Amino acid sequence: MKRNGVRPSMWVNPKRKGSLVELNGDKGTEYWIIFNNFYVVTKYNPSIKYSMAVTILAKHLELKSTNLR
Repeated sequence: MKRNGVRPSMWVNPKRKGSLVELNGDKGTEYWIIFNNFYVVTKYNPSIKYSMAVTILAKHLELKSTNLR
């Protein structure tokens, strides 16, 4: 990612393989790094918006549970 000029807003394991996706957000274009779990969700529901919602919700839950420990 780094050698391609991609700088994530939060820590990402540099050895982890992911893909870069361009989406239209409320404030314009957003770039997201997606991983295998994103593709797993799209098999259930192929909507990119649905998959993003599930991915974002899962990340919030993960961060919240980490803060509770």
